[in-house]
Amino acid sequence: MTFKDFFGVEYSEDRQVLLKCTHSISGSYTVSPMVNTIGRGAFEGCNMLEELILPEGLKCIEIDAFKGCNRLSRIVLPNGLRTFKYPLFADCAIKKLLLPDFIDEHLGRMLIESCNELVEVELSNSNNSFCIDNGAVYSKDKTKLVFLSRNFEGCFVLPRTVKLVYSRAIRNCKTLQSIVLHDSFEGFTNTSVPLYGCSSLMSIEVDINNKQFSSFEGVLYSKNGTELLRCPEGKTGDFSPIPQVSTIKKSSFTHCEKLKLIAIPPKVVDIEEWAFAGDNLTIVFERFARVKNNTFLNAKVRIVVPTGTKQWFVNGGYPQECIVEDYVVGNVIKEQDKSLDCKGFAAIAGMEKLKQKLRTDIIKVLKDPNRARRFGITIPNGILLYGPPGCGKTFFAEKLAEEIGCNYMYVMCSDVASPYIHGGQGKIATMFDEARKNAPTLLFLDEVDAMITDRGKHTTVSESGEVNEFLAQLNNCGQDGVTVIAATNKPDLIDKAALRTGRLALHYYIPQPDFETRKQLFEINLQNRAVDSFIDYERLAQMTENYSCSDIREIVDNAGRIAFGSDSDCITQLMLESASIGLKSHLTLATIKKYEAIRDSFEQNT
Repeated sequence: MTFKDFFGVEYSEDRQVLLKCTHSISGSYTVSPMVNTIGRGAFEGCNMLEELILPEGLKCIEIDAFKGCNRLSRIVLPNGLRTFKYPLFADCAIKKLLLPDFIDEHLGRMLIESCNELVEVELSNSNNSFCIDNGAVYSKDKTKLVFLSRNFEGCFVLPRTVKLVYSRAIRNCKTLQSIVLHDSFEGFTNTSVPLYGCSSLMSIEVDINNKQFSSFEGVLYSKNGTELLRCPEGKTGDFSPIPQVSTIKKSSFTHCEKLKLIAIPPKVVDIEEWAFAGDNLTIVFERFARVKNNTFLNAKVRIVVPTGTKQWFVNGGYPQECIVEDYVVGNVIKEQDKSLDCKGFAAIAGMEKLKQKLRTDIIKVLKDPNRARRFGITIPNGILLYGPPGCGKTFFAEKLAEEIGCNYMYVMCSDVASPYIHGGQGKIATMFDEARKNAPTLLFLDEVDAMITDRGKHTTVSESGEVNEFLAQLNNCGQDGVTVIAATNKPDLIDKAALRTGRLALHYYIPQPDFETRKQLFEINLQNRAVDSFIDYERLAQMTENYSCSDIREIVDNAGRIAFGSDSDCITQLMLESASIGLKSHLTLATIKKYEAIRDSFEQNT
């Protein structure tokens, strides 16, 4: 059973729930003081209702309670309100809101955020969650900005006590011209679309001492400038972000309607969701950048790309109907620097600290043994190179031999294997004898974990005998001019006796290539190939974080195949970027962490 009042408004039988308000109601309506719940869709479609007075005992407002109430502009909320379904007043025309005294910070903020046309918030001095200063609503302790008056004009200087700004706090402030953020500002609680609807906002300024953000020409960036966070909607004319930007973050240019052209810097690698949600905008790309499916969602843009590259952009998810080929970027085959075709450490990209350590520990001793003897320093018997696969351990050993200028012997497991009992031991002894005859010699043992395996895991006497032979040969080989370099991806499988002092005593970790190393790897791998005159090695290095040396070689090889199969007469930047996007690194973060843990264990035990 239900109850209807004089106006035809339907209540539950006990009159505690307002179920449905008739659409014909207009002007002002006062809800029965017995009501504690406004039911789902109770006022839906009441588009003649202008003012609503709710009872003090009201506790809950259900979903879509005021859906379609587009004339509802005044409402009196009770102090007892505890729950409601967001967004409560999204369809209403409420411009002024009086917050209840005892509403908590979360619910109060949600009420404010649900009022799309809200201009002013009022509250009493006894409000337990909020305070007001100069038209702005803050949390009671004034550490968070909840709402800035939509009528605020000129420059808004964020108070120093405020650390966080709710993402919807500064919205639709159409006369706001600039914002100044102090050095202690920590950010927006949600960066989806901060500062939305501020059509006159020309500048976002950040104190130079802020540790998280920076600004240039009124645009908000991350501290190091690699991320563009938000361009103010009032920006006009043509615009180009600072050169070091590599990522354009979510909603960066949303509704920047006054911008005519954006020139994307060549270092930009990623462009996130809804970055360009405006109209009549021209975006110029010199290089391909990864985009999301909704980067250009509902945007009416013109995308200008280098001549001959349209298909690359289409394949990368750019809207085909928006792309225009309009200019040429570089197309001259680069004359390769023959000096890149070098020997020794000069051929190894990066790893300068490791090179210097090896010069001190190994190379100087091997090159000047007489001087070393004066100080009681002997040629080391052996060293171990370990780390993730594909990071250049074998190549490093070869170039180390070139740097020293000595004989180099490459040995893998099959070279010392034998089907006969104790046959392997004989091969090992012969191998070391040959190295001594041609001393000084670097004897390189590739995948040494398969040769000197932990004897506790052996199943035959022959296997243990081969390990014993290696250990015996390692004991004094340095005195005979032989230094063993052993490489492995599995150092934890090597017999511990081989890693002690006097054998493979020096341990060097070969990590995945860092930024500078990746740049040099691209340069080295592109030498002696037909290459475009403009290759952005820094951008390529940014796109290949945590890629191994072999991954980068594969990228260059794949780019060469793309060039060979096309009409191009050289490898271009776009080909290299496309090849890098198409090849995922085989080094996962879990793999890298595993090897770093092994490195830490080795360093603690040495």
